[in-house]
Amino acid sequence: AVNLSANPSSGTAPLNNVSFSAEVIGSAIGPINYTFYCNRTDSGTNIITPYDLQYNYETSASKTTSTICNYASAGTYSPKVIVTRSSVSAENRINITVSAPTASGGGSSGGSPSQSSGSSSGGSPSTSSGSSSGGGYYEDMTSPSKPSDFKSTSYDKQITLSWKNPTESDFVRVLVVRKENSFPTSRTDGAIVYEGNLTSYADTKLDNNKTYYYAIYSYDKKPNYSEFNTLKSQPKAGLVSPQAISETTSSQPKAEQVITTQSFTGAVSVISKKLSYGDNNQEVKKLQQILSNEDIVGQGIDFDPDNTTGYYGKLTMQAIQRFQAKYNIVSSGSPETTGYGAIGPKTINKLNQLVNAYNAGNAGGGTGAGGVVGQALNVVGQGVSAQTASSTQTTTSTSTSQLDTSFIENIKKQIRALQELLVQLLLQLSQELMKKVGGM
Repeated sequence: AVNLSANPSSGTAPLNNVSFSAEVIGSAIGPINYTFYCNRTDSGTNIITPYDLQYNYETSASKTTSTICNYASAGTYSPKVIVTRSSVSAENRINITVSAPTASGGGSSGGSPSQSSGSSSGGSPSTSSGSSSGGGYYEDMTSPSKPSDFKSTSYDKQITLSWKNPTESDFVRVLVVRKENSFPTSRTDGAIVYEGNLTSYADTKLDNNKTYYYAIYSYDKKPNYSEFNTLKSQPKAGLVSPQAISETTSSQPKAEQVITTQSFTGAVSVISKKLSYGDNNQEVKKLQQILSNEDIVGQGIDFDPDNTTGYYGKLTMQAIQRFQAKYNIVSSGSPETTGYGAIGPKTINKLNQLVNAYNAGNAGGGTGAGGVVGQALNVVGQGVSAQTASSTQTTTSTSTSQLDTSFIENIKKQIRALQELLVQLLLQLSQELMKKVGGM
């Protein structure tokens, strides 16, 4: 819920320099967006333009505006505020009564002149960006330039998009929307496939027989959204992208390799704290890397690795909701009421279980590692002794290709035992962290 008050709340026409104060009530967490209207009578929580003032990503649960509204004519007006926090919205309206001036033409306190653009009762009041106590106020109403040089390159089941970002200093991100059969006509007319500040995106897992239509927007800190550019493209069967070729080549084992287990220093890190919509940090980036890896989270999460930006936006929240439903953590509600779409301890615990299992598999697999350090060290000691004996007895070539097969297998087992032991220790550490975090 949100409370709203005006100062002044009534007066004689012209009633100028009216400011508003909003106070958010509730247990929701995350940044808050405030949108103010000088006169809007409906009860909706959808943001329609033009609005009169907007603040985004605010950390305070209360907000006082500058003197934004002027009511030139007598009548009853309905100022309105809409607040949005973690995808939950609330609104409130109050009445401002403006009486007709007396014969002497006296105005309201404050002595501001009547505005010629004012309307009669029931119409929209005039607005200004007048200065508040302590200095002036600038309201950004200018959208950034739209992304330019919007191009596509088609590959097998993939379309790679590229563009140039705007150069304005307050540019934040671009938004790419995809649709089938026709061009998107708005930011919500289609599926958001990319949101970030890069200059290219590979849209994968497409149907080679379909044509895809794209629109790209840019937006600033307010956010003001730009006009959009569009293009359409169809994947080309059999044409492999350079990125796919590079990844395939780099994954091939080298000829001189004998042991192909992954070094444990390259293991995926676990999640260590709560996260929610609006967060922007390295922990979010770590989460996005996990969500984009089907070997960790399984199929159906559908988070594109190109969206690994460190910003917890709509795409990340939707992927978490799919993850929570897939693993029977929670499948309805909101981040505030049930944790649906937010990272709390239960979700952290499941993510870390999957990460630890993935690390163990990449470390060599198996579930029969020893439970104590002494056992693992004993295994290593035996391997070292075996290697010493083998070296003493061998008088021919000492190249890797001539090593005894059983010796190599023994070394592999030793590495797996140590790595699985480290995985168990990491799991114990994550469980201890979970106890400290507490809650959903």
